[in-house]
Amino acid sequence: MSEKVKASDHKKLNILGSIRAKYLVTFSLLISIVVLLISIIISSSIMNFVVSTRFAAVDESSELIGLIIKEISGFTDKDYDQILEEYPEKINKVVDNIASMNKVSVVITDRIGNVKYSTISEELAKFDNSVLPREALYRLSSHDTAKELHTSDLYGFYASEGINGAYAVEIDEGIVDGVVLVSAPVSSVEDFVGGLVQTLVMSFLWITIAAVIVSVFISERIVSPLKTMQKAAEGVAVGNYDIQVPEQGVDNEVAELAAAFNEMAKVVQEKEIAQRSFLGSVSHDMRTPMTSIAGFVDGILDGTIPYEKQDQYLRIVSAETHRLSRLVSSLLDLTRIQSGERKFTKESFDVCELLRLILISMEKQIDDKRIEIEFDSCDEKCPVFADRDGIHQVAYNLIHNAIKFTDEGGTIKISVDTENEKYLVSVYNTGKGMKREELPHIFDRFYKTDPSRGLDKSGVGLGLFIVKTILDSHGESIHAESEEGKYSCFKFTLTKG
Repeated sequence: MSEKVKASDHKKLNILGSIRAKYLVTFSLLISIVVLLISIIISSSIMNFVVSTRFAAVDESSELIGLIIKEISGFTDKDYDQILEEYPEKINKVVDNIASMNKVSVVITDRIGNVKYSTISEELAKFDNSVLPREALYRLSSHDTAKELHTSDLYGFYASEGINGAYAVEIDEGIVDGVVLVSAPVSSVEDFVGGLVQTLVMSFLWITIAAVIVSVFISERIVSPLKTMQKAAEGVAVGNYDIQVPEQGVDNEVAELAAAFNEMAKVVQEKEIAQRSFLGSVSHDMRTPMTSIAGFVDGILDGTIPYEKQDQYLRIVSAETHRLSRLVSSLLDLTRIQSGERKFTKESFDVCELLRLILISMEKQIDDKRIEIEFDSCDEKCPVFADRDGIHQVAYNLIHNAIKFTDEGGTIKISVDTENEKYLVSVYNTGKGMKREELPHIFDRFYKTDPSRGLDKSGVGLGLFIVKTILDSHGESIHAESEEGKYSCFKFTLTKG
């Protein structure tokens, strides 16, 4: 037995552990995936921005240098080659400023590709960079074809690929005098992107670690109340119904679950008490008549009871036998209703006629207690749509109880009123009534309003439960009103037929 308990406890711990683990993994993965996607999007956007910026920088720089050369030509009336030879300091100052500011290499050639000026970086430099290859010169001389060499080594002119921008200088319209070539090594962009990726990876790792820590904290806040409920459930399982789970918490759902658990424990406790009461009641109700029957039969058989009194005691035996039969019938009827074996077939019938027939069948009990009967209905006929036998049992039980608990010379009032699409049937009787605290429980299974059994010696607390079960199966409602020492009134609805 202890091994089974340990295995069960181990399984419960595994369940709680798996909840924490699943929540932890799910939350961490979710955060990690989101951060990773954001990192990819940001790095891709930044890389595109950097590349486009570098392209724009080399294009603008080459055009700026070319325009400056043309501007000098306009002021001095010198041709392209003369400007490069006579104004080297001015050209150098402009080129050096642009090269250092934009971190680019600048090459200026004449019309046949001879390099006149160069600030080629170490990444792009070769042993011989004195002549621009003819194919490169041809393509760079045209704005349209120059774009094809935006990223290339210019047919071997550079040692590695560069990001290139070129401007064809035309002192005289239509004649290319030379080319201004501005380049930046691709490795510079790659280094920048590599650093960016490294930064994003480190950020991703730190955010993931933070997500794991937060997940541990949050999962503990969620699992901790579940642990408390687990211990409470174990207590309820062994019959400790006084355990209450704290209903306060940061999570409304957990607090609602705790409240539902406490309500469940309360209901289970009430059902347990009711079941014990029922078992005691049924045991008493069965043992008492069986003891009487056995005693009287034994007395007749062994001659203890004289022959002339045997009829009297046999009548007592017969009454006790019928009482046992009613008890067993009630239990069987309840079992059939709850198991679904008893099917209710709805039909249209006059509920007023049904009530009158029940009153006629109980005429002797009514006359014996000199009870005054008042019957009132909203119409001469009140057709309803329900199972006739089921409603007969409902009305019979309520009227029978009314007769049983009405004082001698009291009054019973039965009425049928209309209420929207339904009829409202009321069974009212004067008498002892019920306490206010008893009203919420009178339709519970096995509940008896008279624990002393002084008034209700024939019942076992099943009649009203069966009544409510039948009406629930019809989709109808029933409720009770009472004032202790004055009256009781039961009202139930029936759908018009």
